[in-house]
Amino acid sequence: MSLREPKFPEYGRGADRAGARRNRRAFRFFVLFFAALAASLWFAENFLRYELHQAQYLSALTQEPESARPILQRAIKDATDQGSPAVINYLQALAAREDPDEAVESYAEAYALDPATPWLALRYGVALYHSGRYEEAHARFQEAAAQPRRNALPMYFEAATIPRLPEGLENLDESLAMAARTNNSGLEIRFPAPLWFKALPENGAWHARLRREIVEQCVAILYQYAGFVVSTAQEDTPLRQAQYWVPWLEQVQAMGERLTFSADGGSLQSITGIQIQLQALKMRQEIRRRVTGEDDPEMVQQAAQLEAALAVLNAFENGRDARIAAQDALYRRPLWLILKTFAILGAAYLAAYAATKLFDAGRAAWAIPFGPFAEAALVAWCAAVFVLLHGARFLQRAENAAGQGVTTLDVLWGAALGLLVVFGALYPFLAVPGVKSALARHGGVDDADVRAQARRERRDACLMLQRRFWGAAAGLYVCSVSAWSIAYRLMAGLYPWQVNLLASGLAEDEMQAVARALSLLQ
Repeated sequence: MSLREPKFPEYGRGADRAGARRNRRAFRFFVLFFAALAASLWFAENFLRYELHQAQYLSALTQEPESARPILQRAIKDATDQGSPAVINYLQALAAREDPDEAVESYAEAYALDPATPWLALRYGVALYHSGRYEEAHARFQEAAAQPRRNALPMYFEAATIPRLPEGLENLDESLAMAARTNNSGLEIRFPAPLWFKALPENGAWHARLRREIVEQCVAILYQYAGFVVSTAQEDTPLRQAQYWVPWLEQVQAMGERLTFSADGGSLQSITGIQIQLQALKMRQEIRRRVTGEDDPEMVQQAAQLEAALAVLNAFENGRDARIAAQDALYRRPLWLILKTFAILGAAYLAAYAATKLFDAGRAAWAIPFGPFAEAALVAWCAAVFVLLHGARFLQRAENAAGQGVTTLDVLWGAALGLLVVFGALYPFLAVPGVKSALARHGGVDDADVRAQARRERRDACLMLQRRFWGAAAGLYVCSVSAWSIAYRLMAGLYPWQVNLLASGLAEDEMQAVARALSLLQ
């Protein structure tokens, strides 16, 4: 062997490069397998498990209206071409995400296909009402009220629509009499539920948002009706005997009370019901003051109770959006950490790759094996990622996790990533033998050219080993994240990126707030 062309096996010379190439390919296939498994499971579940129009409908349900509309239009076309009855639901879902005028047309198409469904007739009537087409809305409410599954809501809507018909003011007595009959019917007030998909949970923030949108549209009709009756009474009492309005206002107040204690028990229903009661009660107080010159102590006490209950519900509503946003941020935090870490590992690998190209490092160092410390560090990194991501789910489920949970996860995640970065930066230069050690193993050759060659080969070996380390760290990171997403799906029933379905809609907290408010009225 020439002194000017020595071979340094410490730097990869003469090693089994073919075997190292096979190992690298096997590792890449291993990483690809995990990533492809997670992706294929998600793809199969969302696109192969259902018919195309069903998959489109499923996708549209959890998107913003602007994104959902074109998807639902494609689903409607595909379902129509196949003659599927599901097109009725798709049309209703599209209507719920359109502007009022366009919504009426979609509801009309669905109604033409299925005029016997009371919920469809009801929601079609609500859309007609908000578009100012009161005669058509009145007809739909009559049809919904006549269905076998009796519900007080369309009956109240029918009463609320009568004053808006031609010559409606002349039929105000008829409207109020119908409201009174509905009060005495004993029927529960039931609100329509959002169109949904059986595979999706109903306890998330997105379902709650859709439900509240429906409730807001419905209670707006009753609130407007109560306001109209009260304002008419206020204008009319100087012209006729004030006592004429007292029984009617009592019926409006009774309607509000029934809405407050409705079976659905949501905060929006209860708030609107209390507001209706207060409108009617304050008008009754005004009439009493006109007649007797004094307030009724019982009415004053009742108004105070209603105000206190309303304050409880408003306090919940005022903090509701912030709490949901905090939960949303909590569920998104692991996803942000995943992306940020992937960017850091990718940048580290690209930097190492650029260094090997810049210094024209040869491939001899590909065959240098990782030492036990490097292997242990990579395994520990892989395990830490999986454990921290898996543990984040339990932090999300804990009470008050929105603050402490995110901080804890950030600290632990940052510590694990920081240790990996420090180890990855130092390990190659500590693991690869120094030039003096390599020369000593070759008989202590003391030649400037040999030393220069040894330095170049050591530099190339360090750079290449560092590049391989970051590649292995990134590959194992992909495996850990893929395994976590599969485990999350098996345990939670959803994938971790389905945040709008995972974040709570605060249904339990809402029921507790309503219960506290109603306890003040009993």
